[in-house]
Amino acid sequence: MKFSTTCKLTCIVTLFLSIGTIHAFAQDTKSEIPTIPAEVQALINDISDIDKLRALVPLKLNSDQLQKMIDAMTKAQINYNQHLFDATVPPIKKLAEEIKEVRRKVLAGGTIPKDFDTRVQKIEEDYFDRRAAEDTKGLKAVSDAMRAIFTKAQIAKAAAYGKASSDKLGKNMKGTDDQFFNYYVQGVLIQYSGIVKLLKDMKTNADMSALAPTFNSLGASK
Repeated sequence: MKFSTTCKLTCIVTLFLSIGTIHAFAQDTKSEIPTIPAEVQALINDISDIDKLRALVPLKLNSDQLQKMIDAMTKAQINYNQHLFDATVPPIKKLAEEIKEVRRKVLAGGTIPKDFDTRVQKIEEDYFDRRAAEDTKGLKAVSDAMRAIFTKAQIAKAAAYGKASSDKLGKNMKGTDDQFFNYYVQGVLIQYSGIVKLLKDMKTNADMSALAPTFNSLGASK
């Protein structure tokens, strides 16, 4: 299916502002659109966490490692979103007056100027080129950061998990340990929007576990 140029631009903005777009749609229609209850959404998030914990817990990450992962993933997410914002928002804002004028004319029965479509298409192409480049840069940056944080044994275990995940999905991918480690990083860390919160929860649990022997010894001495 091939989208029209203007539809493609709408899809780009929707990718960036999807939650807000859905909310606005619900308001505009004033219809009784069922929404997922907060407690059910929380449970869905928990299920996603459990899936990622399946890949993270076997690495036996300590509190210091988890904090470094939190810092690295937070930085990566901020950089990625900022770069995509820069590729999308300023170019669209430059066309603000023209977009409004074209909309007004088309509503009155006019046609969409060809040069308008050309300019919109250029924004779309620049966005997808930028996103592809940022995806590649982001994967390398996060993979390099994790290699510096993980032990050799953890890196090997992550790569093995990546290969097993590929085999389970029936992809039967051929590759090196480095490639399967990148596959792990992409699937477990980069593609999961809730990863920073999950890592923070893991660190809290690790810190509590580390303090438990101290608390137990204090209790035994009383």
